[in-house]
Amino acid sequence: MGDFIDRGLQEKQVLTIVRAMIATGHAQAVMGNHEFNAICYHTRDKKGNFLRVQNTNHTEQHQQFLDEYPYNSTEANEIINWFKTLPLFLELDGFRVIHACWDEKLIAEIKPLLDKNNCLKPEQYLLSCQKGSFFYHALEILLKGPELTLPNQGIFTDKEGIVRHKVRVQWWKKNLFSYQQAAVGSKQSQEKIANTPLLKNDIPLYPVDAIPVFFGHYWFSGTPEIASNNAICLDYSAATTGALVAYRLENAKKTPLNKQNFYQSKD
Repeated sequence: MGDFIDRGLQEKQVLTIVRAMIATGHAQAVMGNHEFNAICYHTRDKKGNFLRVQNTNHTEQHQQFLDEYPYNSTEANEIINWFKTLPLFLELDGFRVIHACWDEKLIAEIKPLLDKNNCLKPEQYLLSCQKGSFFYHALEILLKGPELTLPNQGIFTDKEGIVRHKVRVQWWKKNLFSYQQAAVGSKQSQEKIANTPLLKNDIPLYPVDAIPVFFGHYWFSGTPEIASNNAICLDYSAATTGALVAYRLENAKKTPLNKQNFYQSKD
């Protein structure tokens, strides 16, 4: 599901396991926003400027990776090149995989521009870091998820104490009528958001008749649950105190999805 780095310890061990599984044909993976950010942090444009500015904030976010892969070392450069081989999404037999959000319209628009494996082409990384470009907008949605600006200059404080004026929204849910209802997060965090009716429903809702989609990114907690009738999040905060969660899809064309098919680590 992506985001193999920048959270938790033993990142080199994680990547060693994942790369071996992919190399031997036992697994497939997609790019997360942390892999994308890492590529841009380590990549310069033609003028020598980094695509992701190496400021204090960005370096702190990336420090756990840098501790194990020192900047500009042979090993760091090799793993950054491997990150570039990760597709933005997978369309497999009867199901889909993406890091943060499957937006049907954006997928249709960006797919013809990618390489044959649905990976970004080298020249597209620069465009992806330029605000206002199509690629910047597309990756914001696909790798970070859609957000809505709260009306009337509304704000709330997230679980990390950061004051925000935008909320991540549950694109996998149906019949969303208010910002509080649409917001991603625990019941406690949702209650901090005004129960104001949505001014316009511009959330890229996943079609009810589409094949199942699996995603990560959102740092869920507690007991794994089916997100909707055809969508499952498998990120349950394994990099901190949560479990490493998997779902066994016995028959991709069999519905409905069943919470009995979740598997999770014991410690």
